[in-house]
Amino acid sequence: MTANTYMIFLVIVTSLANVLGGVLIIMKKNWSRSALNVFMALGAGFLLAIALLELLPESLTISETNAFYVLVGFLAVYLFQHVVSTHFHFGEEIHHGHKQSRLGIMVGMITHTFFDGVAIASGFEVDFTLGALVFLAVLLHKIPDGLTIASVTLASNGSRKKALLSAVYLGVSTLLGALSVIWLGEVEDLQFLLGIALGFSAGVFLYVAATDLLPVVNATESRTNSLFVFLGIVIFLIGSYAFHSLGGHEHEHEKAAGINCSSGFSSTNFFNSFWLQNRYR
Repeated sequence: MTANTYMIFLVIVTSLANVLGGVLIIMKKNWSRSALNVFMALGAGFLLAIALLELLPESLTISETNAFYVLVGFLAVYLFQHVVSTHFHFGEEIHHGHKQSRLGIMVGMITHTFFDGVAIASGFEVDFTLGALVFLAVLLHKIPDGLTIASVTLASNGSRKKALLSAVYLGVSTLLGALSVIWLGEVEDLQFLLGIALGFSAGVFLYVAATDLLPVVNATESRTNSLFVFLGIVIFLIGSYAFHSLGGHEHEHEKAAGINCSSGFSSTNFFNSFWLQNRYR
């Protein structure tokens, strides 16, 4: 199995999680709201950690100017979710809305999930470890994504079939995002595009965690759910350490460009420094 084939397989898995979210909202008796809140809390913590400790440092390693694209990514999702759409609510929609609102929310969610695919593919272009971590981060909030768009469709007097199709569209958008990275890498300067994609993805992840997921978690007023946010960060740190401990790795874009990022901060360098300091005490 080639690297691209493996990556596409994982993207398809995340896409199916979108569809599962749609199925759960159609068959309400088969899902638990408390379990959904746990997914959102874990996803929020994981997304915050990977955006700040992996995606952002990797992007800045390629070029410090890529910090601009973090802001662009953050504002792009805000634009589509709250300007193009004037009625966006993450989670289950219980209020009846208009068709125009549903279309606006669909555009916002499709934009968001497209860049989920971009983030996964960009991560694997750096190395397997980052790709795997991004995959896990995306997977954690895919079911809530599918649930959100399906419930919005039902609240807008849409049929169950349309609700399920709306979740399918999010999955397809994710796959198209990943394929776009592969295609653009063959026709353009991958090094340049990769830095932009990583920075943009960091901005998208920060937005989704801080303004989509955390407010829903906070609205539950549950201390347990809040602790799951921290658990999500801990899971990321443990996962990052475990992946990096499996063996040394050199990023593909560094090998191609001769970049040495040992002086930059990332969870990789943090764990390496911590291990060396304690080993020789």
